[in-house]
Amino acid sequence: MSHIPKLFDRDPSENDGLQQPQREALIDLLVLSMYIDNALSLSEDAVLRARVDTFSWEDSSDVEDYVDRAVGRVRVIKGSPESVTDFLVSVNERLETYEARLLAFGLCERLLTADGRVETEKAFLEQVRQALNLA
Repeated sequence: MSHIPKLFDRDPSENDGLQQPQREALIDLLVLSMYIDNALSLSEDAVLRARVDTFSWEDSSDVEDYVDRAVGRVRVIKGSPESVTDFLVSVNERLETYEARLLAFGLCERLLTADGRVETEKAFLEQVRQALNLA
């Protein structure tokens, strides 16, 4: 129910400055970040939801449907280091711009530190930095 007021308060002329593939790549990266340590937390979910609520979603399917599909994709690949690397390459390609990659990295870092388990997620954050060509 907490999302309903935000849906109706949003001015349709507002734009988040992103293209649809960039929004989808951000969701994919944040969902992977949530699942990478096998320990989901409410604080991580809150970071994802807060960002999704700001999107000017332009797809015919609902943003929640996309998140659900992203969860399914991530569950399949998270156990394979090679698949995770390929997934991050795909995210990087869809982000397209340096600014979008910086935004993605910042959001990923915020999500990964939200649960206070920074040490266990440090290696993944470095992998993201390298995949986004920010190293």
